[in-house]
Amino acid sequence: MKSGGEKIICRLKELRQSMGWSQTELARRVGVKRQAVYDMESGKYVPNTALALRLARQMACRVEDLFFEKIPEIEQPVTLVETPEREDTRIEVANVRGRLVGYPLAGKRAFNHGFRPADGLLNTEGDGVKLLYPQETIDQTIVLLGCDPAFSILRAHVLRHTPAVRMHYRFT
Repeated sequence: MKSGGEKIICRLKELRQSMGWSQTELARRVGVKRQAVYDMESGKYVPNTALALRLARQMACRVEDLFFEKIPEIEQPVTLVETPEREDTRIEVANVRGRLVGYPLAGKRAFNHGFRPADGLLNTEGDGVKLLYPQETIDQTIVLLGCDPAFSILRAHVLRHTPAVRMHYRFT
């Protein structure tokens, strides 16, 4: 559910033009009227799942390449488990008992866990984070601490069975 302030960004026109297609050609390929393509490109209409999937298939891309949600950048308080080695650090973030907890992704231990995308960017004071994912995604993130080298295998099993849940692991 939207919390307000989110906006759907449509890149359909940009990608359609890069393929050299007119609105009429794209409409014919996905089985809609040209007006529907115009309405999507102008932001008047957000397509349903079936149409979004057809568009992505015809344009050989992902739905997320055509449509994405712009999330307002709101800084939130965060508790760091480790002290970052520099300012503006990329961090992993999880909600632990109603509090955002962050783990730096830079420094000596950055490569211990492989390359990972950041969940947020730490402010210069080190006490706030701008999230790069929606709050709902952060709320469905679990953190596993320990020394078992099989954490990455467990992570793969968790993702296969419950794709909405994300799992970060830290060797301690």
